[in-house]
Amino acid sequence: MSNTKIFMLIICMLVVVLLSNNTAFSQHEAKITLTLEHAIQTARENNKHIAKAELKKDIATQEVDIARDRQLPDLDFHTSYARITNLTEFHNGYSNKEVIKAIPDMYDATLSAKVPLYAGGRIKTAIEKSNKEKELSTLQVEKTTNDIEMDVIGTYLGIYKLMSVQQVINEQIKEEQKRLREVQALKRNGAVTKNEILRAELQLNNMQLSLITNQKNITVATHDLQTILNLSEEMTLELDTTNLLQMPALEDAYEAYLQKAYQKEDMRIALKHQEIALAERKEVKGGFYPTVGLFGSYAYKYPDYMLFPPTPYLYSLGMIGVDVNFSISNLYKNKKKMTVANKHVAESQLETSILKDEITDKVFKEYQQLKEIKERIPVTEKAIQQAEENYRIIKVKYLNQLALITDIVDADNALLQARFNNVSEKIDAQMKFYQLLYASGMLDQNKLN
Repeated sequence: MSNTKIFMLIICMLVVVLLSNNTAFSQHEAKITLTLEHAIQTARENNKHIAKAELKKDIATQEVDIARDRQLPDLDFHTSYARITNLTEFHNGYSNKEVIKAIPDMYDATLSAKVPLYAGGRIKTAIEKSNKEKELSTLQVEKTTNDIEMDVIGTYLGIYKLMSVQQVINEQIKEEQKRLREVQALKRNGAVTKNEILRAELQLNNMQLSLITNQKNITVATHDLQTILNLSEEMTLELDTTNLLQMPALEDAYEAYLQKAYQKEDMRIALKHQEIALAERKEVKGGFYPTVGLFGSYAYKYPDYMLFPPTPYLYSLGMIGVDVNFSISNLYKNKKKMTVANKHVAESQLETSILKDEITDKVFKEYQQLKEIKERIPVTEKAIQQAEENYRIIKVKYLNQLALITDIVDADNALLQARFNNVSEKIDAQMKFYQLLYASGMLDQNKLN
Protein backbone atom coordinates (compact mmCIF):
# COMPACT_ATOMS: atom_id res chain seq x y z
CA MET A 1 0.00 0.00 0.00
CA SER A 2 1.40 3.40 -0.98
CA ASN A 3 2.10 6.16 1.52
CA THR A 4 -0.65 8.28 -0.03
CA LYS A 5 -3.28 5.59 0.57
CA ILE A 6 -2.07 5.06 4.15
CA PHE A 7 -2.29 8.81 4.78
CA MET A 8 -5.84 9.02 3.38
CA LEU A 9 -6.88 6.04 5.51
CA ILE A 10 -5.58 7.73 8.65
CA ILE A 11 -7.47 10.93 7.74
CA CYS A 12 -10.72 8.99 7.27
CA MET A 13 -10.30 7.26 10.63
CA LEU A 14 -9.72 10.60 12.35
CA VAL A 15 -12.86 12.05 10.75
CA VAL A 16 -14.91 9.08 11.90
CA VAL A 17 -13.57 9.42 15.47
CA LEU A 18 -14.33 13.16 15.54
CA LEU A 19 -17.84 12.67 14.21
CA SER A 20 -18.48 9.97 16.79
CA ASN A 21 -17.26 12.23 19.59
CA ASN A 22 -19.43 15.11 18.35
CA THR A 23 -22.46 12.85 18.17
CA ALA A 24 -21.86 11.56 21.66
CA PHE A 25 -21.37 15.11 22.92
CA SER A 26 -24.61 16.23 21.28
CA GLN A 27 -26.48 13.32 22.80
CA HIS A 28 -24.98 14.17 26.16
CA GLU A 29 -26.01 17.79 25.82
CA ALA A 30 -29.58 16.87 24.85
CA LYS A 31 -30.09 14.85 28.01
CA ILE A 32 -30.01 16.07 31.62
CA THR A 33 -30.52 14.20 34.87
CA LEU A 34 -32.09 16.28 37.63
CA THR A 35 -32.20 15.72 41.35
CA LEU A 36 -34.75 17.80 43.23
CA GLU A 37 -32.00 20.06 44.56
CA HIS A 38 -30.58 20.52 41.05
CA ALA A 39 -34.03 21.39 39.72
CA ILE A 40 -34.52 24.02 42.42
CA GLN A 41 -31.11 25.56 41.70
CA THR A 42 -31.83 25.61 37.96
CA ALA A 43 -35.11 27.40 38.58
CA ARG A 44 -33.35 30.06 40.66
CA GLU A 45 -30.96 30.73 37.80
CA ASN A 46 -33.26 30.41 34.78
CA ASN A 47 -36.88 31.10 35.70
CA LYS A 48 -38.34 34.13 33.91
CA HIS A 49 -40.62 35.15 36.80
CA ILE A 50 -37.64 35.37 39.14
CA ALA A 51 -35.72 37.37 36.52
CA LYS A 52 -38.69 39.74 36.22
CA ALA A 53 -38.80 40.22 40.01
CA GLU A 54 -35.05 40.95 40.02
CA LEU A 55 -35.56 43.52 37.26
CA LYS A 56 -38.30 45.23 39.29
CA LYS A 57 -35.90 45.31 42.24
CA ASP A 58 -33.29 47.06 40.08
CA ILE A 59 -35.92 49.59 38.96
CA ALA A 60 -36.91 50.26 42.59
CA THR A 61 -33.25 50.84 43.45
CA GLN A 62 -33.00 53.44 40.67
CA GLU A 63 -36.21 55.08 41.91
CA VAL A 64 -34.49 55.74 45.26
CA ASP A 65 -31.73 57.65 43.47
CA ILE A 66 -34.35 59.62 41.51
CA ALA A 67 -36.11 60.59 44.76
CA ARG A 68 -32.83 61.71 46.30
CA ASP A 69 -32.12 63.89 43.26
CA ARG A 70 -35.01 66.12 44.35
CA GLN A 71 -32.69 67.46 47.07
CA LEU A 72 -30.21 68.70 44.47
CA PRO A 73 -30.40 72.22 43.02
CA ASP A 74 -32.16 72.81 39.72
CA LEU A 75 -29.79 74.44 37.22
CA ASP A 76 -31.11 76.06 34.03
CA PHE A 77 -29.46 77.82 31.16
CA HIS A 78 -31.48 80.00 28.83
CA THR A 79 -30.44 81.84 25.70
CA SER A 80 -32.43 83.53 22.97
CA TYR A 81 -32.14 85.86 20.00
CA ALA A 82 -34.91 88.07 18.59
CA ARG A 83 -35.33 90.66 15.88
CA ILE A 84 -37.89 93.36 16.78
CA THR A 85 -39.65 96.10 14.83
CA ASN A 86 -39.80 99.78 15.64
CA LEU A 87 -42.22 100.82 18.34
CA THR A 88 -45.40 102.52 17.08
CA GLU A 89 -47.23 104.63 19.66
CA PHE A 90 -50.81 105.77 18.96
CA HIS A 91 -52.15 109.05 20.36
CA ASN A 92 -55.92 109.60 20.46
CA GLY A 93 -56.74 106.86 17.96
CA TYR A 94 -55.08 105.29 14.97
CA SER A 95 -54.80 108.53 12.99
CA ASN A 96 -52.32 110.16 15.32
CA LYS A 97 -49.29 107.89 15.75
CA GLU A 98 -45.63 108.22 16.48
CA VAL A 99 -42.94 105.75 15.42
CA ILE A 100 -40.10 105.33 17.88
CA LYS A 101 -36.99 103.74 16.56
CA ALA A 102 -36.02 100.65 18.55
CA ILE A 103 -32.81 98.71 18.80
CA PRO A 104 -33.66 95.81 16.41
CA ASP A 105 -31.50 93.00 17.89
CA MET A 106 -32.21 91.38 21.24
CA TYR A 107 -30.39 88.45 22.81
CA ASP A 108 -29.62 87.12 26.26
CA ALA A 109 -27.81 84.26 28.06
CA THR A 110 -29.06 83.45 31.56
CA LEU A 111 -27.87 80.88 34.13
CA SER A 112 -30.25 80.27 37.03
CA ALA A 113 -30.32 77.93 40.03
CA LYS A 114 -32.90 76.96 42.64
CA VAL A 115 -32.23 74.97 45.79
CA PRO A 116 -35.14 73.51 47.80
CA LEU A 117 -34.84 74.41 51.46
CA TYR A 118 -38.19 73.22 52.79
CA ALA A 119 -41.14 71.44 51.17
CA GLY A 120 -43.27 70.38 54.09
CA GLY A 121 -41.24 67.20 54.49
CA ARG A 122 -42.45 65.91 51.11
CA ILE A 123 -38.98 65.38 49.65
CA LYS A 124 -37.77 63.53 52.73
CA THR A 125 -40.96 61.47 52.77
CA ALA A 126 -40.61 60.65 49.07
CA ILE A 127 -37.09 59.31 49.71
CA GLU A 128 -38.37 57.29 52.67
CA LYS A 129 -41.21 55.89 50.56
CA SER A 130 -38.80 54.95 47.75
CA ASN A 131 -36.57 53.12 50.20
CA LYS A 132 -39.54 51.17 51.51
CA GLU A 133 -40.60 50.30 47.96
CA LYS A 134 -37.05 49.08 47.33
CA GLU A 135 -37.29 46.89 50.44
CA LEU A 136 -40.68 45.69 49.20
CA SER A 137 -39.18 44.72 45.84
CA THR A 138 -36.51 42.70 47.67
CA LEU A 139 -39.24 40.87 49.56
CA GLN A 140 -41.09 40.31 46.27
CA VAL A 141 -37.98 38.64 44.84
CA GLU A 142 -37.86 36.39 47.89
CA LYS A 143 -41.57 35.55 47.58
CA THR A 144 -41.37 34.92 43.83
CA THR A 145 -38.34 32.67 44.34
CA ASN A 146 -40.12 30.66 47.04
CA ASP A 147 -43.27 30.41 44.91
CA ILE A 148 -41.30 29.12 41.93
CA GLU A 149 -39.33 26.69 44.08
CA MET A 150 -42.61 25.36 45.48
CA ASP A 151 -43.88 24.94 41.91
CA VAL A 152 -40.70 23.01 41.06
CA ILE A 153 -41.11 20.76 44.11
CA GLY A 154 -44.78 20.12 43.37
CA THR A 155 -44.17 19.38 39.69
CA TYR A 156 -41.11 17.23 40.41
CA LEU A 157 -42.89 15.14 43.04
CA GLY A 158 -45.94 14.93 40.77
CA ILE A 159 -43.78 13.43 38.02
CA TYR A 160 -42.21 11.07 40.51
CA LYS A 161 -45.67 9.99 41.65
CA LEU A 162 -46.68 9.26 38.06
CA MET A 163 -43.44 7.36 37.50
CA SER A 164 -44.15 5.24 40.58
CA VAL A 165 -47.64 4.56 39.32
CA GLN A 166 -46.10 3.59 35.98
CA GLN A 167 -43.96 1.03 37.73
CA VAL A 168 -46.95 -0.39 39.59
CA ILE A 169 -48.96 -0.61 36.35
CA ASN A 170 -46.09 -2.33 34.53
CA GLU A 171 -45.84 -4.93 37.28
CA GLN A 172 -49.59 -5.40 37.15
CA ILE A 173 -49.51 -5.85 33.37
CA LYS A 174 -46.92 -8.61 33.77
CA GLU A 175 -49.20 -10.28 36.28
CA GLU A 176 -52.20 -9.88 33.95
CA GLN A 177 -50.24 -11.41 31.06
CA LYS A 178 -49.22 -14.34 33.25
CA ARG A 179 -52.82 -14.91 34.36
CA LEU A 180 -54.04 -14.72 30.74
CA ARG A 181 -51.63 -17.50 29.82
CA GLU A 182 -52.90 -19.56 32.75
CA VAL A 183 -56.54 -19.03 31.72
CA GLN A 184 -55.72 -19.96 28.12
CA ALA A 185 -54.08 -23.15 29.38
CA LEU A 186 -57.19 -23.97 31.42
CA LYS A 187 -59.34 -23.30 28.35
CA ARG A 188 -57.32 -25.76 26.28
CA ASN A 189 -57.98 -28.37 28.97
CA GLY A 190 -61.69 -27.49 28.90
CA ALA A 191 -61.65 -26.25 32.50
CA VAL A 192 -62.93 -22.73 31.75
CA THR A 193 -65.12 -21.04 29.15
CA LYS A 194 -64.17 -18.57 26.46
CA ASN A 195 -65.91 -15.86 28.46
CA GLU A 196 -63.22 -16.08 31.13
CA ILE A 197 -60.50 -15.60 28.52
CA LEU A 198 -62.32 -12.51 27.27
CA ARG A 199 -62.55 -11.20 30.82
CA ALA A 200 -58.81 -11.71 31.37
CA GLU A 201 -58.03 -10.01 28.05
CA LEU A 202 -60.30 -7.09 28.94
CA GLN A 203 -58.54 -6.66 32.27
CA LEU A 204 -55.17 -6.65 30.49
CA ASN A 205 -56.43 -4.09 27.95
CA ASN A 206 -57.62 -1.82 30.75
CA MET A 207 -54.19 -1.93 32.35
CA GLN A 208 -52.54 -1.10 29.02
CA LEU A 209 -54.89 1.87 28.54
CA SER A 210 -54.02 3.08 32.03
CA LEU A 211 -50.35 2.77 31.11
CA ILE A 212 -50.83 4.92 27.98
CA THR A 213 -52.75 7.61 29.90
CA ASN A 214 -50.20 7.68 32.69
CA GLN A 215 -47.33 8.00 30.20
CA LYS A 216 -49.10 10.95 28.58
CA ASN A 217 -49.49 12.57 32.00
CA ILE A 218 -45.75 12.12 32.64
CA THR A 219 -44.94 13.78 29.32
CA VAL A 220 -47.20 16.76 30.07
CA ALA A 221 -45.85 17.18 33.62
CA THR A 222 -42.25 16.95 32.36
CA HIS A 223 -42.99 19.66 29.81
CA ASP A 224 -44.37 21.83 32.62
CA LEU A 225 -41.15 21.32 34.58
CA GLN A 226 -39.08 22.27 31.53
CA THR A 227 -41.11 25.49 31.22
CA ILE A 228 -40.58 26.38 34.88
CA LEU A 229 -36.84 25.71 34.56
CA ASN A 230 -36.73 27.56 31.21
CA LEU A 231 -35.07 24.60 29.46
CA SER A 232 -35.28 23.78 25.77
CA GLU A 233 -38.06 21.46 24.67
CA GLU A 234 -35.49 19.40 22.75
CA MET A 235 -33.74 18.53 26.01
CA THR A 236 -34.65 15.18 27.58
CA LEU A 237 -35.18 15.28 31.34
CA GLU A 238 -34.57 12.37 33.65
CA LEU A 239 -35.32 12.50 37.38
CA ASP A 240 -32.80 11.22 39.88
CA THR A 241 -35.11 10.25 42.73
CA THR A 242 -32.55 8.31 44.75
CA ASN A 243 -33.34 8.59 48.47
CA LEU A 244 -36.05 11.13 47.70
CA LEU A 245 -38.77 9.63 49.86
CA GLN A 246 -37.28 10.06 53.30
CA MET A 247 -40.04 10.13 55.86
CA PRO A 248 -40.39 13.78 56.99
CA ALA A 249 -40.27 14.42 60.69
CA LEU A 250 -42.32 17.04 62.52
CA GLU A 251 -39.35 18.34 64.49
CA ASP A 252 -41.20 21.37 65.85
CA ALA A 253 -44.54 21.74 67.54
CA TYR A 254 -47.42 23.43 65.74
CA GLU A 255 -46.89 26.67 67.68
CA ALA A 256 -43.25 26.86 66.51
CA TYR A 257 -44.28 26.54 62.86
CA LEU A 258 -46.97 29.17 63.42
CA GLN A 259 -44.60 31.72 64.98
CA LYS A 260 -42.16 31.29 62.11
CA ALA A 261 -45.02 31.71 59.65
CA TYR A 262 -45.73 35.17 61.04
CA GLN A 263 -42.21 36.16 59.91
CA LYS A 264 -42.49 34.79 56.35
CA GLU A 265 -42.19 37.05 53.32
CA ASP A 266 -45.95 37.34 52.79
CA MET A 267 -46.38 38.86 56.23
CA ARG A 268 -43.38 41.15 55.82
CA ILE A 269 -44.73 42.29 52.44
CA ALA A 270 -48.08 43.16 54.04
CA LEU A 271 -46.32 45.13 56.80
CA LYS A 272 -44.21 46.90 54.18
CA HIS A 273 -47.38 47.92 52.29
CA GLN A 274 -48.64 49.31 55.57
CA GLU A 275 -45.46 51.37 56.02
CA ILE A 276 -45.76 52.68 52.44
CA ALA A 277 -49.37 53.71 53.09
CA LEU A 278 -48.22 55.65 56.16
CA ALA A 279 -45.49 57.34 54.12
CA GLU A 280 -48.02 58.30 51.42
CA ARG A 281 -50.27 59.84 54.07
CA LYS A 282 -47.31 61.78 55.42
CA GLU A 283 -46.55 62.98 51.89
CA VAL A 284 -50.14 64.21 51.43
CA LYS A 285 -49.97 65.97 54.79
CA GLY A 286 -46.95 67.92 53.52
CA GLY A 287 -49.28 69.65 51.06
CA PHE A 288 -50.60 71.80 53.93
CA TYR A 289 -47.19 73.46 54.35
CA PRO A 290 -45.36 76.04 52.21
CA THR A 291 -42.35 75.37 50.04
CA VAL A 292 -39.23 77.45 50.51
CA GLY A 293 -36.36 77.63 48.08
CA LEU A 294 -33.17 79.56 47.54
CA PHE A 295 -32.75 80.90 44.02
CA GLY A 296 -30.16 82.85 42.09
CA SER A 297 -29.45 83.86 38.49
CA TYR A 298 -26.87 85.66 36.43
CA ALA A 299 -27.52 86.96 32.91
CA TYR A 300 -25.94 88.74 29.99
CA LYS A 301 -28.45 90.71 27.91
CA TYR A 302 -28.55 93.07 24.98
CA PRO A 303 -29.73 95.81 24.66
CA ASP A 304 -30.16 97.52 28.00
CA TYR A 305 -33.89 97.88 28.54
CA MET A 306 -33.46 98.27 32.28
CA LEU A 307 -33.04 101.99 31.82
CA PHE A 308 -35.00 104.48 29.72
CA PRO A 309 -34.37 105.30 27.08
CA PRO A 310 -32.84 101.92 26.14
CA THR A 311 -29.18 101.94 25.25
CA PRO A 312 -27.45 99.67 22.71
CA TYR A 313 -25.08 98.16 25.26
CA LEU A 314 -24.53 94.65 26.58
CA TYR A 315 -25.11 94.41 30.31
CA SER A 316 -24.99 91.76 33.03
CA LEU A 317 -27.22 91.36 36.05
CA GLY A 318 -27.22 88.86 38.90
CA MET A 319 -29.68 88.22 41.71
CA ILE A 320 -30.10 85.90 44.68
CA GLY A 321 -33.04 85.47 47.01
CA VAL A 322 -35.54 83.27 48.79
CA ASP A 323 -38.74 82.05 47.16
CA VAL A 324 -41.74 81.11 49.32
CA ASN A 325 -44.81 79.49 47.86
CA PHE A 326 -47.93 78.60 49.82
CA SER A 327 -50.94 77.00 48.17
CA ILE A 328 -54.06 78.37 49.83
CA SER A 329 -56.25 75.99 47.81
CA ASN A 330 -54.50 73.00 49.42
CA LEU A 331 -56.02 74.00 52.76
CA TYR A 332 -59.35 72.62 51.54
CA LYS A 333 -58.29 70.36 48.64
CA ASN A 334 -55.89 68.32 50.78
CA LYS A 335 -58.62 67.43 53.27
CA LYS A 336 -60.14 64.97 50.81
CA LYS A 337 -56.72 63.59 49.98
CA MET A 338 -56.01 63.09 53.69
CA THR A 339 -59.32 61.25 54.09
CA VAL A 340 -58.39 58.88 51.26
CA ALA A 341 -54.85 58.44 52.65
CA ASN A 342 -56.26 57.54 56.09
CA LYS A 343 -58.52 54.95 54.48
CA HIS A 344 -55.55 53.45 52.61
CA VAL A 345 -53.72 53.09 55.92
CA ALA A 346 -56.76 51.44 57.52
CA GLU A 347 -57.10 49.16 54.48
CA SER A 348 -53.46 48.05 54.68
CA GLN A 349 -53.82 47.35 58.40
CA LEU A 350 -56.94 45.29 57.78
CA GLU A 351 -55.22 43.36 54.96
CA THR A 352 -52.36 42.53 57.32
CA SER A 353 -54.82 41.24 59.91
CA ILE A 354 -56.67 39.15 57.28
CA LEU A 355 -53.40 37.70 56.00
CA LYS A 356 -52.40 36.73 59.53
CA ASP A 357 -55.64 34.78 59.91
CA GLU A 358 -55.10 33.08 56.54
CA ILE A 359 -51.56 32.11 57.50
CA THR A 360 -52.79 30.68 60.79
CA ASP A 361 -55.43 28.57 59.04
CA LYS A 362 -52.96 27.44 56.35
CA VAL A 363 -50.27 26.31 58.80
CA PHE A 364 -52.84 24.50 60.96
CA LYS A 365 -54.28 22.73 57.91
CA GLU A 366 -50.89 21.65 56.53
CA TYR A 367 -49.67 20.50 59.95
CA GLN A 368 -52.75 18.40 60.63
CA GLN A 369 -52.82 16.92 57.12
CA LEU A 370 -49.17 15.89 57.39
CA LYS A 371 -49.88 14.17 60.70
CA GLU A 372 -52.83 12.38 59.10
CA ILE A 373 -50.79 11.17 56.11
CA LYS A 374 -48.00 9.90 58.37
CA GLU A 375 -50.60 7.90 60.28
CA ARG A 376 -52.11 6.52 57.07
CA ILE A 377 -48.85 5.15 55.62
CA PRO A 378 -48.54 2.16 58.01
CA VAL A 379 -52.18 1.36 57.26
CA THR A 380 -51.51 1.31 53.48
CA GLU A 381 -48.46 -0.92 53.99
CA LYS A 382 -50.57 -3.37 55.97
CA ALA A 383 -53.25 -3.15 53.27
CA ILE A 384 -50.69 -4.28 50.66
CA GLN A 385 -49.89 -7.37 52.72
CA GLN A 386 -53.57 -8.14 53.12
CA ALA A 387 -54.28 -7.57 49.41
CA GLU A 388 -51.36 -9.79 48.38
CA GLU A 389 -52.53 -12.59 50.66
CA ASN A 390 -56.10 -12.21 49.45
CA TYR A 391 -54.94 -12.34 45.82
CA ARG A 392 -52.85 -15.44 46.51
CA ILE A 393 -55.78 -17.24 48.12
CA ILE A 394 -58.25 -16.28 45.37
CA LYS A 395 -55.75 -17.30 42.68
CA VAL A 396 -55.27 -20.74 44.23
CA LYS A 397 -59.02 -21.16 44.46
CA TYR A 398 -59.44 -20.07 40.85
CA LEU A 399 -56.83 -22.50 39.58
CA ASN A 400 -58.66 -25.20 41.53
CA GLN A 401 -61.95 -23.99 40.00
CA LEU A 402 -63.27 -22.89 43.40
CA ALA A 403 -63.57 -19.19 42.45
CA LEU A 404 -64.85 -17.22 39.48
CA ILE A 405 -62.81 -15.04 37.14
CA THR A 406 -64.62 -12.00 38.59
CA ASP A 407 -63.28 -12.90 42.04
CA ILE A 408 -59.68 -12.92 40.90
CA VAL A 409 -60.17 -9.71 38.90
CA ASP A 410 -61.59 -8.01 42.00
CA ALA A 411 -58.67 -9.28 44.07
CA ASP A 412 -56.27 -8.07 41.40
CA ASN A 413 -57.82 -4.60 41.40
CA ALA A 414 -57.72 -4.47 45.17
CA LEU A 415 -54.01 -5.28 45.14
CA LEU A 416 -53.36 -2.65 42.49
CA GLN A 417 -55.26 -0.05 44.51
CA ALA A 418 -53.40 -0.98 47.70
CA ARG A 419 -50.01 -0.56 46.01
CA PHE A 420 -51.07 2.73 44.44
CA ASN A 421 -52.36 4.03 47.78
CA ASN A 422 -49.06 3.24 49.48
CA VAL A 423 -46.95 4.97 46.84
CA SER A 424 -49.33 7.91 46.72
CA GLU A 425 -49.36 8.40 50.50
CA LYS A 426 -45.55 8.36 50.73
CA ILE A 427 -45.15 10.97 48.01
CA ASP A 428 -48.03 13.02 49.42
CA ALA A 429 -46.31 13.01 52.80
CA GLN A 430 -43.16 14.45 51.25
CA MET A 431 -45.19 17.03 49.33
CA LYS A 432 -47.22 17.99 52.40
CA PHE A 433 -44.00 18.45 54.37
CA TYR A 434 -42.71 20.92 51.79
CA GLN A 435 -46.09 22.68 51.79
CA LEU A 436 -45.86 23.03 55.58
CA LEU A 437 -42.37 24.50 55.28
CA TYR A 438 -43.63 26.88 52.58
CA ALA A 439 -46.65 27.95 54.63
CA SER A 440 -44.45 28.62 57.67
CA GLY A 441 -41.74 30.46 55.72
CA MET A 442 -39.12 27.76 56.39
CA LEU A 443 -38.62 26.48 52.85
CA ASP A 444 -35.24 28.19 52.39
CA GLN A 445 -33.81 26.75 55.61
CA ASN A 446 -35.03 23.18 55.14
CA LYS A 447 -35.55 22.24 51.51
CA LEU A 448 -32.00 21.04 50.91
CA ASN A 449 -31.57 19.27 54.22
